[in-house]
Amino acid sequence: MQLAAGHGGRIHEQTFRKWTWKFIELIGDLEEDVIVWEHRYRGDRGKQCKVTVDCVDFRILEHKPFWGGWKSHEHGGPGLRYEIAVSIEQGDVVWWNGPFSCGRFQDDVIFKQSLTHMLDLCEMVEADLR
Repeated sequence: MQLAAGHGGRIHEQTFRKWTWKFIELIGDLEEDVIVWEHRYRGDRGKQCKVTVDCVDFRILEHKPFWGGWKSHEHGGPGLRYEIAVSIEQGDVVWWNGPFSCGRFQDDVIFKQSLTHMLDLCEMVEADLR
């Protein structure tokens, strides 16, 4: 694979942005085919726990004016939190939810708002909801 570049081997910033966003959009379009909630049944052995779930904090730039609701205790600055569920048997990402402001939404609140309603009767998850 060969990359096309301008003078001096550099890629123009606008060209880079244009193509980067095209790739981001194409990858985003794959979500429906790749992150599928029903995939938690792949390799199912009849156990009550099909997925493990946790939240992940991602750093963001400081918003102005400052608001304490953005603060992530995980990395000490502003951030967004996403909930991710992974199939225990196959390791597939089967669920994501977010973004949420780190300082305002704790893991258990996020879980109770949506993922808990997706579970089958008597289905459980493996989680660290602190």
